[in-house]
Amino acid sequence: MLNDPDDPYNASIFQLIFNTTPRTDSGQAVTDRLQDIFQALVLMQHVNHELRGNFRYHCDNDRLGGSSRWQLKRDPENPPSNYIPQAQRPMFPDTINGQYQEWVDRDNQIQMGPNRGCQDPGVLAQTYDAGPVWVQYPGYPQAMIEATTTICDLAFDVLHPTVVFITHTHALVEMNIDRFTMTTSFVILHQFTNFPPWRLDNIELPRDNERRGAPWQNVIAIGDTFRSLQNADSLAYFALIARLKDLNYFFGENQEWTREGRMFWQSSHMIG
Repeated sequence: MLNDPDDPYNASIFQLIFNTTPRTDSGQAVTDRLQDIFQALVLMQHVNHELRGNFRYHCDNDRLGGSSRWQLKRDPENPPSNYIPQAQRPMFPDTINGQYQEWVDRDNQIQMGPNRGCQDPGVLAQTYDAGPVWVQYPGYPQAMIEATTTICDLAFDVLHPTVVFITHTHALVEMNIDRFTMTTSFVILHQFTNFPPWRLDNIELPRDNERRGAPWQNVIAIGDTFRSLQNADSLAYFALIARLKDLNYFFGENQEWTREGRMFWQSSHMIG
């Protein structure tokens, strides 16, 4: 879609998500950011051992303790008088004393924040920004780690493998776009944009504008080019719509249906 910005359908999608048009200065900034991220994704290379990679994916559900990579942070030898040992702290942030267990990824030298990644309910994947850090393992060259992503067990339980799987399995004339967000590829792309140097996030909408359970409607409700560029889902939806176009799924001419996320197989390519 970026290669043909003058196509009316492509331009209308660009406008809807990023609140600008491709041929403007702000539109060019959006295009540059998208191309930068997609090009980096294309250039990623698999390495023959995870200890050589600077972006790492884990599928261990962020298990804590035992023999897992996540271990409690060591207590200082001479702690202050008000210090609570890590093992005695609550798992989640305590609003009373503000202290909670601090967990460190011993493989990647990353500290977990106040959330618990895959251990939090409803989490499909979690990205951890390393900083970056340099680590040395016996028998391996020094490696710079920039970020890690954990794909949670829940993702494997509820996600469909690919967009093509959904379209071929159900073969429906009409589908809602949010159905396609429940694919492994969408989740991984979303997490990839959390990596440095982009560090995209989830833009929070005012409570009265937020539509729970309707992420597509939240994306197009942002209504600001700069904020949309900081939103991981905005980029992921743009890529998803481009993939669906290849599979002959389009938004139709009814603007209200488009805002609801209703897509049609071989429908008109124009948004009214």
